[in-house]
Amino acid sequence: MKKIFLLKSFLVFIVFFSLFFAAHFFISGFVSADDPYYHAKHAFLMEQSGRLDLVEPWLEFHFFNYAPVDPWWGFHLGLALFIHCFGLSSGVKIFASLLAALVFSVFYLVLNGLRAKHPLVWTFLLFFSSTTFSYRLFLERPHLLSMIVLPLAFLFLVKGKNFWLFILSLSYVLCYQLAPLIILLALAYFIVDIYANKRINLKPLIAAAGGILVGTILHPAGMNYFYVMFITFGRILFLKLTGVDLNIGSEVQLTSFSDFLNCNFLVLLLYIFSMGLFLSLKKFKKNSVVSDFLFLCSSFWLLITLLFPRGVEYWLPATFIFSAVIFSDFSAEEEFAQIKNWLADKINFRIAGFFIFSALFLIIFYNLSNVFCSLYYSKTSEQGENFRQANNWLKANTKKDSVVFYDNWGMWPMMFFYNDYNHYVIGMDPTFTYEYDARTYWLWRNISSQGLYCDQPDLCLNISPAEQIKSVPLAIKTVFRSKFVVASNYQGSNLIKTLNNLKDQASLVFENKDLLVYEIK
Repeated sequence: MKKIFLLKSFLVFIVFFSLFFAAHFFISGFVSADDPYYHAKHAFLMEQSGRLDLVEPWLEFHFFNYAPVDPWWGFHLGLALFIHCFGLSSGVKIFASLLAALVFSVFYLVLNGLRAKHPLVWTFLLFFSSTTFSYRLFLERPHLLSMIVLPLAFLFLVKGKNFWLFILSLSYVLCYQLAPLIILLALAYFIVDIYANKRINLKPLIAAAGGILVGTILHPAGMNYFYVMFITFGRILFLKLTGVDLNIGSEVQLTSFSDFLNCNFLVLLLYIFSMGLFLSLKKFKKNSVVSDFLFLCSSFWLLITLLFPRGVEYWLPATFIFSAVIFSDFSAEEEFAQIKNWLADKINFRIAGFFIFSALFLIIFYNLSNVFCSLYYSKTSEQGENFRQANNWLKANTKKDSVVFYDNWGMWPMMFFYNDYNHYVIGMDPTFTYEYDARTYWLWRNISSQGLYCDQPDLCLNISPAEQIKSVPLAIKTVFRSKFVVASNYQGSNLIKTLNNLKDQASLVFENKDLLVYEIK
């Protein structure tokens, strides 16, 4: 029996690895023009330099400069190993395919550990069920680690494997700054255990928190790492809730409910149906720690997903594990047989099954079509070539480590990928520049978006509009220590209008389809 299970687990891994491997090598460049380029370049520099804890002030107004730390250190180590073995592009694609395949192997392992029925069916349905989830599996980013680790943490918690939970937490925090999520999971289990068993068992919570603490201490820059985790879990959320608009990434911004339904309709339907079965089971069955725990986690991550779209990568695995366990529990009850017999007298299972599977097929086809379109339009080869040209010009015409100003913080990954010769103003998340100095952030924001000199979120009424325009080049050169400005080639840009109107202070020195480069005189 164990041999059959191992064989099936291996086959799940091979099938999904082949799928992701083929897709990655079909796509030129990386899947998106953002984070994968930064992670690839950081790991590449580690591999080339031999410095496994390499961090430099590539971003000047940022924690890289005053509290250097790599929040994805373990992920970059693994990526550097694959780059060393297979080259930069191939190494990144193979490593990402490996992690994505492990997501499903671990999911299959967890379902077997919880004795859920038909684990293979649930595993494959997980991939097809959500456009957003499926697309995010193709991104070459460390969030794939969370998709692997958190389902394993589910299993260790309900099985009482506290030692392995400690090891998992320790390993997780060495790889990814979102590792404290595992403490949140342990806290949820602690609450459910009190409710269901009327006892206080601190061992799982201590194991998870202890692993995070020990892993952070073992991290090459432990104290700085604590600071970055505080910003990630504390300040970003606090600023968002208090209405401070820092123009953070779209994956953590509220989206419309219609968009949520469009991408996750099948999963929401599954969640609602499973919740109905769960509440029905509660009427004639004693409290189950496993089902209560999974219900709490699935409901919590649904709420998070409605507020922050990237929560889908945690909500889907939790919901599918919850549904698989509930369906298995319900099918073992006498009431299931009674309902089945009653339905057999009322409806024709063949006809009903045909319509159900037809609807399921159409939804899956729709989801896969959207994923394919997203991957197709995410091709970055042409954009990458334009960034390469601009950065080759910068490397040939600037001093090493000189600061380059740009008008979009999302440019950072590609700028860095093609040019670590220069340093940059802002990147990763605007919150980090805001934490560095709020006035510096607002000055950058107003220059970039409005083409005006103003170092506060409100209008600078003490400076005339004409002076705000005239002061832009001087601010770029003195405050940001930048002689060159890279701007998106969008003629409606206020910054471009300002620089074009101040020809005595700024001149266009490079242009292609995506980027313009101005020199401040």
